[in-house]
Amino acid sequence: MSIIDLDVSSNQPFESDGLHIIFNGEIFNYLELRNELGNEYQFRTNSDTEVILQYYRKHGIAGFEKFNGMWAFVIYDSIRKKIIISRDRFSIKPLYIVENNGTILLSSEIKALKKCGLSLSPDVNSVERFLNQMLIDTSLSTFYNEIKIFPAMTAREIDLKTGKTTDQRYWNFSMPEMPAAYGDRKEVFRNLLLDSLKLRLRSDVPLGTLLSGGLDSSAITALIHDHINKDVQSFSVVSDERGYSEESFVDLLVKQKSIHNNKLLFRPEDALENIDRVLQIQDEPFGSLSVVAQYLLFEKIKKEANITVLLSGQGADEVLLGYHKYFFFYLQQLKKNHRYFKLGGQVFSSLLKGISVKQFTWKQAKRYLPGRTNRGRDYFTRSLQQDAIWQFDSITDRQIQDINHFQSRSWHTMKTVIRWSVT
Repeated sequence: MSIIDLDVSSNQPFESDGLHIIFNGEIFNYLELRNELGNEYQFRTNSDTEVILQYYRKHGIAGFEKFNGMWAFVIYDSIRKKIIISRDRFSIKPLYIVENNGTILLSSEIKALKKCGLSLSPDVNSVERFLNQMLIDTSLSTFYNEIKIFPAMTAREIDLKTGKTTDQRYWNFSMPEMPAAYGDRKEVFRNLLLDSLKLRLRSDVPLGTLLSGGLDSSAITALIHDHINKDVQSFSVVSDERGYSEESFVDLLVKQKSIHNNKLLFRPEDALENIDRVLQIQDEPFGSLSVVAQYLLFEKIKKEANITVLLSGQGADEVLLGYHKYFFFYLQQLKKNHRYFKLGGQVFSSLLKGISVKQFTWKQAKRYLPGRTNRGRDYFTRSLQQDAIWQFDSITDRQIQDINHFQSRSWHTMKTVIRWSVT
């Protein structure tokens, strides 16, 4: 499905002077990259696909660091006799790989690989990891031994003349220099968020937002309305169960900003009726029924609204310490640094105000306590060995672990804003 440049001349597989590409995703800053190339190349389309090829032609794999987007692509370089495989920084776009006796199979879906006549066997360790701790995509393994996940922020070069394969990591986390004043830092973040939104709103098809009622999706929807497009449409999942619904926060924002909102009422029976279908689409188990709710919302949008792409706030909690668990990691960090007075003050303040400590349930908390496991699940597994998800060196280190392994990869997220294609 095309999002940028709907002309058939941009269709894939795409070829340009000996370079061939199959590309799933979008390069949001393709206009800036195209302008940077200047008149060096004669572009025949207005697509981001062609920009990828021409930027690779000039800069090679090193140029991928400049890409701001979500992608999984394969380039066949018939000039240098090489194949290049690349995936975005945060695993937003899925890419699975099978390597067997010199044969390489690639697909964005496991089900496609299963139709290639493979003899598949279950990866018992991955199954145990899911049953014991509900962990998915914490490594490059899938539920099948033969199918692996292609690594994020990586480009693989296959030399067809020698058969040599080389992996190059084109990007790593780095801490940017920030102003000392808190007010200035807020302004820097606000400007980055606005710039991020403007880039992701580049589209030749209609767009909307997913509005859950949380701070992240509310901020995105409000900023788009105030600064970019007042006619933005928003879509929300609500529930009759007050403990699980944020409908009141959705209503507050749409009323204050006069934003058009569409709601989907999600009931327990909806989950039961649709879980088999969603499992078939996902290819592997998932850790929350919110995936089913999101599927039903996408189905509603496809049928009832002229919207092709949606912006969402998933991924913000890892960047902005939005989960309750980060408060407990912060307390542990204070303990490690022997800052006991501040530690006591934080715990007392939290109890007094009724935040964090009271809101963090035992079911949530025990996941981050060494050696704790759900004894009711022991009969599913061979051992009680667990991934040490409670370990961390610093809050920043923990954020990076979550983005790389424990949170974002399962949702294919990217920093603060992502785009979902409704297909």
